[in-house]
Amino acid sequence: MTDALVLLLTTALAIIVRCHNLSTPNQVVFDEVHFGKFAGKYINGTYFYDLHPPLAKMMFAAAGKLAGYDGVFDFKSIGLEYEAAGVPYVGMRLMPALLGVVTVPAAYVTARACGYLWDTGLLAALLVCLENGLVTQSRLILLDSPLVFFTALS
Repeated sequence: MTDALVLLLTTALAIIVRCHNLSTPNQVVFDEVHFGKFAGKYINGTYFYDLHPPLAKMMFAAAGKLAGYDGVFDFKSIGLEYEAAGVPYVGMRLMPALLGVVTVPAAYVTARACGYLWDTGLLAALLVCLENGLVTQSRLILLDSPLVFFTALS
């Protein structure tokens, strides 16, 4: 029963931390310039060359398509406003946020699978949940959150 309760509480905390006010800022931030642009190219079927593996960018394209993104917004510079162009950026940011949420219980499960007690697993989950860099990366259209998620699963 303790494991289920810890998983429930840490996942709820992760949802609050990573998904609260996801619409802020409402402008293109940092490398969203690149990854939003790649998502638009996937949505429109435009050929392009990129040296990175495509999975995370294809996931952003799928999230954008589900949210109603038509792939036209050019993401050409930091600071462009999403709302003025009608870009459903919150839907695109939701995908890495949810992957960041699921990484928190994965940390707990990993610690427990390694033989640690529930309180050590809780500490591991809380450290992942509240680490500022992981929180920030999972709230933006960046490749880091999918990378950390799939690494945690492995």
